[in-house]
Amino acid sequence: MNKFRSILFAPGNEVHKVEKVFSFGADIVALDLEDAVPVADKVAARDIVLEYIIKNKDKTTYVRINSIQSEYFNDDLEKIVNKDLNGILLPMLESSDQFSAADKVLSEIEKDKNLEVGRIDIIPIIETARGFSNIKDICHVKNRLKRLSFGAWDFSLDTNIKISKDENEIYFARSIMVVESRAAGLSSPIDTSFIDLEDVEGLKQSALRARNMGFQGKACIHPKQVDIVNTIFSPTESEISDAKQIIAAFEKAEKSGSASIRVNNRFIDYATYEKAKKILQYVD
Repeated sequence: MNKFRSILFAPGNEVHKVEKVFSFGADIVALDLEDAVPVADKVAARDIVLEYIIKNKDKTTYVRINSIQSEYFNDDLEKIVNKDLNGILLPMLESSDQFSAADKVLSEIEKDKNLEVGRIDIIPIIETARGFSNIKDICHVKNRLKRLSFGAWDFSLDTNIKISKDENEIYFARSIMVVESRAAGLSSPIDTSFIDLEDVEGLKQSALRARNMGFQGKACIHPKQVDIVNTIFSPTESEISDAKQIIAAFEKAEKSGSASIRVNNRFIDYATYEKAKKILQYVD
């Protein structure tokens, strides 16, 4: 099972960054063809991205292509889709129809290249007011949708929100994304990036807020963010020990005909038991 604690981005046109990005311990590497790449370099960046996907076939690699509304979308996909690509990050997604259209184009390219249709993941990035207004429909799209990602900075631009240090202004957007994802049976979503590279404590607090609200990981825009994000989105030794104790005690009690017990002065029932199992699910 792939983990999605950290997704580390690198601009696809900067070879020295693309070469190094695979070595920093991120769960997912995202080679970027969108906002991090100047218009003049967008076509040439595709060749660089394709080369390093193939060179790093043992890594989990996604590509953030340009949006489906852009002139680059089809050619981005045509160029970078290959057997070693794990997934696509689809920015500025605003409707279920757009997702279905992107899925259809990708499926045709997979067929043309004799690849397994549907294997390549698509993670839509929800980052506009229109995207959030249609999020329920987006979450219930079938095909290859497994999880969403939140893009707070474009969202703040679109809605004229000013995001303060405590991030209260995006609390509602994060909540909506988590609830609608889970209501549709999707995996927990991936949180937005943190853009102040020198504010280590701010990054920690942002990641903690997202984790506690139900996100499974966070986008990273600099290698030094990866270890912090991986740590925060991993269970602690104490949480692991506690989960094991809960599972053992509950299963013992259940065999004796009880489904509600006390462990360390805490009430334990099926919900707590299932949550404990979920913690251990992501432990190596």
